[in-house]
Amino acid sequence: MSHIKLIVSLLIPLIVLNCAKLGEASVSLSQQNEIAAQPIVTGTTKPGMGSAGGPALWTFWAKNRQTTSDALVGSFAPFYKVTAARLAVSTNFVLYRDTSLSTLTTSQAASVLATMETAYANLKAVYGAGQKPSANNEARTVILAYDILDDYSTTGNYVGGFFAPRDLYSNAFTTALYTDPATIQQYSSLIVTLGGYSNEMSIIHYDLSPGYTSNPSQVNDIVIHELSHLFTYNRRVVKERLINHDAWIAEGIAENAPHQTLQNANVQQLRLSQLASPSTIDYYQDAPQLTDFATWGPKTIGYIQSNLFFNYLRHRAEMNASGSSATMLTELMTTSDQTIAGLETVIAKYIPGNNFSSIYGDYVITNYLMYLGIPI
Repeated sequence: MSHIKLIVSLLIPLIVLNCAKLGEASVSLSQQNEIAAQPIVTGTTKPGMGSAGGPALWTFWAKNRQTTSDALVGSFAPFYKVTAARLAVSTNFVLYRDTSLSTLTTSQAASVLATMETAYANLKAVYGAGQKPSANNEARTVILAYDILDDYSTTGNYVGGFFAPRDLYSNAFTTALYTDPATIQQYSSLIVTLGGYSNEMSIIHYDLSPGYTSNPSQVNDIVIHELSHLFTYNRRVVKERLINHDAWIAEGIAENAPHQTLQNANVQQLRLSQLASPSTIDYYQDAPQLTDFATWGPKTIGYIQSNLFFNYLRHRAEMNASGSSATMLTELMTTSDQTIAGLETVIAKYIPGNNFSSIYGDYVITNYLMYLGIPI
C-alpha cells in the first residue's frame, strides 16, 4: 500500500510522501485455506455507490501504522475499525470523516473534492493511462479522513496518508491477492470472497491530526499524490499484470502529480526549501543515489531527489518536439520493465539522443549551477 509520512523537524518541516508498498508475495495454494473471508456487503449501499455517494455512516477497516504495530497481539491486531460520516460527494469521489472528530467541515470537504475533480481527468489520462480504479463495481473513490494511529506522540513522525487499491490485508496470501500480478491472475475468482481485513473499495486514507491541522493547505497535494499511485497501481498491476515501479520511480512520478494535473508547484517549492536545509546538505555529503530510495538515510532525502529529478525530466520532455511530459509519463505507466531500464527506454523515445546517464548528468550540473545562483 502507499502512505505519506510527514516528519516534523526542529529545523524545517519535512514532508515525506512515503507510499504503500506494493511488493510481490510468494504464496502457495494451501494458504487460501488460512484466510477467513470477511462478510461482503451486496447491493448499491456501499461508500462511493449510488446517487448519494453511499450511506450516511459506514464502519471502515483501518490499520495501526505505528512502527511496533505488526508485533501487536489479539484477534484483529494490528487492524481496527473507524466509524465515519459522509461529508461530501462529487462525480468521482466521496469523502468520509471519523464521527468522533470535528476537524474538516462539510464545506472544507466539498472544497477538497472540487479540487480532486479538477485533477481527475489528468489523473485518469496520465497516471491511469485512460483507466480508473474500480475495485468496487465502478464506484467512486473513497477518501477517509481520520486520525491515523502513528508515532507522532512519541517521535514527532506521523503518517499523513496512504492509498489502498482494495485495502488492508491479513497476511501474505491476502496481500498477494491485491499486489502480486501472478497471484491476482491465478486466484481472480477468489478476490471477492477472500477480503482479509479489507474495505473492498479503492480508498485514500488521510490523516486529520496533525496532518490536516498542521497544514491544511497541503491536503490537496497529499491526496493527489496518493490518487496518482492508485491510478498507476490499477493500470499496471490490475489491468496489465505488471510489477509496480521501483520505489524511487514510483515516488518521483507521484511527487510530480500536483504539478502535472493542476500546475501546482507547492511540492517542488517544498522540496527545494528542504534541499537548502543544513541537515539535508549534511546528508548529501555522503552522495546518496537515486536508486537508494528505500535503503539509504532518511527517506526525506529519497523524496527530495526523486521529486527534483522527475521534475527536471518533465521539463526536458516539455522542451522536446517528440512529445510532452504527459505522454511520456503515460507511457511509463505501462512500460513492462519497472526498473531504471524501463525508464531509460522512455527517455530515449521522448528526449531523443539521450539516455538515463546523460539526462542525470545534465540534472546534476543544473542543480550545481542553481546552488551557485547562476541563471539557467
